[in-house]
Amino acid sequence: MAEAEPKKYTSRLANQHVLITGGTSGIGYGLAEALLEENAHVYIASSNPQRVAAAVSKLQHTYPSKARHVQGFVCDLGNDATLEANLAALLDAVCAAVPGGLLDHAVHTAGESLAVMPPAAWTIGAAMAAATVRFWGALFLAQALRGRVRAGPHASLTLTTGSVSQRPLAGWTVVAALAGGLHAMARNLAVDLAPLRVNLVSPGAVDTELWGEAREETVKAMGARTLTGRCGTVEDVVQAYLYLMKDENATGACVSTNGGSLYV
Repeated sequence: MAEAEPKKYTSRLANQHVLITGGTSGIGYGLAEALLEENAHVYIASSNPQRVAAAVSKLQHTYPSKARHVQGFVCDLGNDATLEANLAALLDAVCAAVPGGLLDHAVHTAGESLAVMPPAAWTIGAAMAAATVRFWGALFLAQALRGRVRAGPHASLTLTTGSVSQRPLAGWTVVAALAGGLHAMARNLAVDLAPLRVNLVSPGAVDTELWGEAREETVKAMGARTLTGRCGTVEDVVQAYLYLMKDENATGACVSTNGGSLYV
């Protein structure tokens, strides 16, 4: 019998357990698909029970041989008064479903609608609301992971920012401030949580349902402002997350995937 060929490079995520906050749509859902193709176990979380159930059902239908590899959880990250408690409850529930009780990776892709507003529209309330899921959700997810992930550089937390943190856009100051803060957060979390690896993905415009009814026109316009001549796709961007989970030498890093839009 021929000796089995090695798989040093193509099976790094097989049988690993990964939590994705915001895993019911967009980049998070695409990452769940990719992880199932990598033979990982996926736990997706979102605030809407119907969307969680629908996403789990769709993933199981698409990947029937991996139906037992995906589970869904409901967690509301939109209320700052309950954010910490909800994240702790989520991690407890997910870890109870993981053999051995410890995750291998967590990825934060959750986010509310982008708070694009001119300076005249700024209020403390609006700015704080914009920060709850994307910024504070990321920070307190990191806190909740302590003691709930495997020890050592095998494990990772990957956060999500955006290219507006590097290229200003009119009306995007509030979002840009939060996005820029995530760069500093990821770098410092890498120090505070070591040897857990903490990294960041910075997508440019991506063709997802986030753009709503203006999706087609927005994607076309954004694509025209890239070096590649097109808007990024979910299938493109999830590769950055997979890389950061697989590379046990990567921490405090940011991977940009923006089609060269910073240089146009």
